[in-house]
Formats: sequence, C-alpha cells, structure tokens
Amino acid sequence: MSAKFLRTLVMIIKGYKAVKLYKYVDYVSKSHFTVKFLKETIVASPIYIQIFGFFVIVTLLYLSSSYWTFRQEKFSYENHECLPVKDVPPLMNESPACPRLKIFCHMQSLPRCVVRHHGWSRTNRSQNILVNTNDPTVCFRVKSSQSTDCIRGNVGYTEGTHCWEIHWPRTKRGTHALVGVATEDAPLQGPYLMNLVGNNKHSWGWNLWTNMLHHDSENEKTVPYPNFRDKYVKYAAPDKFMVMLDMDQGTLSFIVNGRNLGIAFTGLKGKTLYPIISVVFGESQVTMSYIGGLGNTPPSLKALSRLLIRETVGRSHIGTATKRLNIPETLMEYINNSRERHLD
Repeated sequence: MSAKFLRTLVMIIKGYKAVKLYKYVDYVSKSHFTVKFLKETIVASPIYIQIFGFFVIVTLLYLSSSYWTFRQEKFSYENHECLPVKDVPPLMNESPACPRLKIFCHMQSLPRCVVRHHGWSRTNRSQNILVNTNDPTVCFRVKSSQSTDCIRGNVGYTEGTHCWEIHWPRTKRGTHALVGVATEDAPLQGPYLMNLVGNNKHSWGWNLWTNMLHHDSENEKTVPYPNFRDKYVKYAAPDKFMVMLDMDQGTLSFIVNGRNLGIAFTGLKGKTLYPIISVVFGESQVTMSYIGGLGNTPPSLKALSRLLIRETVGRSHIGTATKRLNIPETLMEYINNSRERHLD
C-alpha cells in the first residue's frame, strides 16, 4: 500500500479537502427521518478520491439507515411489551350492549369455503406481502426495509353488518401496524415507514402501536382510540380481536374480548369497503377469519333464542347442559356449534 494512498485515505476519514455533503432531512414520522436528496458535492481532490468518497458515504448512509430501522423495529416492541394491561381499561363512554355483537360473538362456524372466500386478496396487495397458497385467510410479509406494505380483503361490503377476526401477534407488529377498511382507490405500498392506512381519504385505520385513528391524516388530525377515562393508561390490543363494520349505519368498531371499544369511524355509508392492514415488520403473519354478516332486518327469533340459551347456561357448560335437554340432535348441534370468540 503506497504512502500516497494512505495519505488519501486519512484525508477522506478526517474530511480534510474531501467530500462536503449537504443533505436535506425530511421529517416523515415521529420516529423516522429520510434523506431527501443531496444538494451538492464540493470536492477539492482528485477524481478517484471523489468517486471513492462518494461510494463510502452512500454505503454508510444505507447501512446506518438499515441498521437504525432494524434496531427501531426490534427494540420498539421490547419497550412496549410492558404496556399492555390484561383487561380493557374503563372507557370514557361505554358502548351499550349490542344484540348484533352478541350474535357475532356466539355465531355458528361458517363453512370453510365461505371463510376462505372472505380472506385476503391475491391481487390487491403489495409485492412484499404473500398470501398462503392453501389458506387465503393467512398473509405473510417478506423482509423488506424502508417500505410500508398493505393488503386488502377479497370481498368488499356495501350493506349489512360484517364482522371478522384479526390474529396479529404483538411481537410481529412494529410501530406502523394499522387495521381498518379501504376503498379500491387506497394505495397498497409506501416508499418508507408510514401510517399508510388512513394516510388519505380512501382508507380508515387504527394504529395498534400508538392507539391513534387515521383518516386522511395528511390533512386531518389523528384521534386517540380507544377513548379511555385515564388518558395516560398504557394499553395494546391483544393478539386476537374483532372488527365490526356496519354499512347500514356507516360505522366501524373494534371488539376486544367481546367488549366494544367504541365507534372508531363514522360516515362510511354508501361506499364499498374492504378489510385492509398496513405492515412494516419483517416476517409478520396476519390471519383474517370472517365471522359472518347480518342484514339490516332485526335478528330472527331463532337466533335470539339461541343467544339467550348460550348466555344463560354459559359457554363453558353449554355442551353438558344441552345433553340433559330432551331436544333433537340437530337442534343440540345448532346451540352448541360456535367458534371461539375470546370472550374470557
């Protein structure tokens, strides 16, 4: 190694007559910065030093950005892990008991083909999100730094009340995990880490990390959700929760352990809306299981009678209780059959 090369290397490291880098930093979110562009490079050195210094700086910027993103996503949950509480804290305005919600929580299991049909879309997704070949209710985000990726449901809803369950482990969410609904015009990929669902007027989303609601957030303020009595309470949604979309009333709500957290969004009537999620965490797996839909007519007497029996007997004793009743086998199966709704 020549003495001239060593002097050149020292000159680059010290920054003496080497590359002077002017960069503009654009504030993207509360915890992320991105280099917008390089304004100019002033070099008072030979051309090979310019080229070498330029590649060194670009490499260092890329590595530091990727490492910071990894650290942020990895340790953000570790700092957040102590926040969730076991039960939902008291809400400012408790939602009254909703018969439709109770019916959804005790609804019979749908045929597997119906659940699969209401799963994730294989076409309306970011290229970084894959749908399970054998089970379209499961999607998986591949590792990809510095991007935000979305996927929509396969079925859009224009009327009736629809409910689906989201299974998204807290350890695989990151800081920009959003769940909500969107129209066909909502974007499915962002160039950097961002709250993509709710970023524009075509989508509505709940950030599971910050507990904030987003809709057209480029122009409108975000709103805290759920609205707890103690505004300083620390809470994170569990791995499984439910989403209830009422297209007749034009509202979107979220349910945890059978408890309605309140109406998150209104004014959705007259649109065609699809379930959607926004993912930034690498190797995240999210499952969406369609629970069912109800029309705008009152629940049937049959459904209400089944609900009353199940609530009176109790979920844990329903199997034993129905065996003691002198009822046909078909009716017994109708009363007993129900998916787990995490009501404990």
